[in-house]
Amino acid sequence: MDGTNERLSILSSSDAHAAWARKYDTKLATLQRGEAAPFTPGRYLGKGGVGAVHETNIGGNVVALKRIWIRGAPKDHHKAEFEILQKMSTKRHHHVVEAVGLYVLPGRPTTELGLLIWPVAQYDLNRLLFHFQILSERQKQLSLKSFSVQFTEDESDAFEELSVLTRRPGRSEALKWQTESSDIIDILLKETSVCLKRVFGCLAQAVRYLHNDQHIRHKDIKPSQVLISATGLWLTDFGWSVDITELSNSATNNGDRTTTKYHAPEREAMDHCGRSEDIFGLGCIYIELTLTLSRVSVPQRLNPTGSEGWSFQSHLDQVEFWLDSLSEELSDVASLVRPMLEQSPFQRPSIAEIVNGLSALDQKVGDVCYFGSCCRARNSSES
Repeated sequence: MDGTNERLSILSSSDAHAAWARKYDTKLATLQRGEAAPFTPGRYLGKGGVGAVHETNIGGNVVALKRIWIRGAPKDHHKAEFEILQKMSTKRHHHVVEAVGLYVLPGRPTTELGLLIWPVAQYDLNRLLFHFQILSERQKQLSLKSFSVQFTEDESDAFEELSVLTRRPGRSEALKWQTESSDIIDILLKETSVCLKRVFGCLAQAVRYLHNDQHIRHKDIKPSQVLISATGLWLTDFGWSVDITELSNSATNNGDRTTTKYHAPEREAMDHCGRSEDIFGLGCIYIELTLTLSRVSVPQRLNPTGSEGWSFQSHLDQVEFWLDSLSEELSDVASLVRPMLEQSPFQRPSIAEIVNGLSALDQKVGDVCYFGSCCRARNSSES
């Protein structure tokens, strides 16, 4: 996404809400049958847990539009993501996306539901890790003098987008630098590493907010659900989430299916799942972060054989091998991640314990920050 769109989407939360209020007098707007769709879908952003997502515009503000089509009138579960985000709107967290509004457009044979979500960010974490790996490989080739003069298209895209993330010069400068030393790539990778390390703490604070403040389980935590830009991080896609406030305990019986790769063992077994399912998913993200930061070659990373349906929960012995091979700096993180991936959900730490563990690492390592400044002050005040 270009810098102009990023500024529109990232800086205009209140403007987006105001634009919706000028258009509709309620956050849940039911339109008349036969009306034209109120928003034009733009750039395809991906598929959410229960709907396709496109970029759209409201009052000059770029937002995400998630649409689903159903037969008949919408049921409660069709509006669940909107209700979850609305519940959180009374006490928002800076690392969780916001619902701008939901419209219901009756039609024949299907009814369209459209949820507007702020923000649209530059990256999701999955894409950021991919681009980091591409430039890591390029740097290795440069250091060995075994490289072509020209950037590949993927390398050029990675250079440009990491430059936006770290606020460095973009593609035009990349074209100038590509025939010279690997110094500028090294700078980009080091500055992106700083951003990646802060994902640990900021994402943990977002999950703590869900579990402890809002009594919500996300149920599908994975890298593509983490939006990142030069100005922030947001946890998104609450299509599978559940409000556990009214439940006698946090566990639910799980026939619903999410992303197999990041399934906790209890979900794979279709057993009762609680908050610790989110802890397992968070641990999987931490594994991918640590492997990327360790600059392990792409073919040696996750699922090196390319097996279809590969998952963390079915390869915990392989995960243990990865953790043992991490550098000394990241070995402290490994000691935090191991219990997050315990087979038994009852053996996994709470999110508060994870936040405290990261805070202790921050104090121990000194010059390595696992929290952004947005969360470091809050963590200090709560410890």
